[in-house]
Amino acid sequence: ILLVSAGTLSRLGVTNGTTVRAATTRGSITVPVKAVRGMPDGVARLATSAGPDAVRLLIDADTRVTDVRVETLS
Repeated sequence: ILLVSAGTLSRLGVTNGTTVRAATTRGSITVPVKAVRGMPDGVARLATSAGPDAVRLLIDADTRVTDVRVETLS
């Protein structure tokens, strides 16, 4: 699950549980999205321990921040 703020969820034009594509320069995965309280706008959290191995492939462990583009699926 990709955790985002309610504002980010609204900006994407989706609701809780909608499947989105999370993409980095290293690849992409599809995951459900969920708004959580306290998450800043423009920030997404994807727990590496809670998902498929593909999640780990998206993150560059040598950088402090990995830019993620979140896209709606048509």
